[in-house]
Amino acid sequence: SACQIIGHYHPKASLRRGRQRIVGRCFVLTDSLLMMPSFGQYTGGLSITDDVVLTLAARPERHVYLLFEDKVYKQKNL
Repeated sequence: SACQIIGHYHPKASLRRGRQRIVGRCFVLTDSLLMMPSFGQYTGGLSITDDVVLTLAARPERHVYLLFEDKVYKQKNL
């Protein structure tokens, strides 16, 4: 099957770690799609809860790799 790499939407995500809310750019991965974040300083981001992202990478099928400070947080169904 065909795979697609998308670098236009610049996904971002948030999650809770205890009392802390972490927000940052992320990679979104499915079996056939890799959506890459932006690494530019002035580039915004599109929430992974946005309909555009959900259409391309539905929750049950995706993994999200949130980048925050010097760590990567792997999440499923975020």
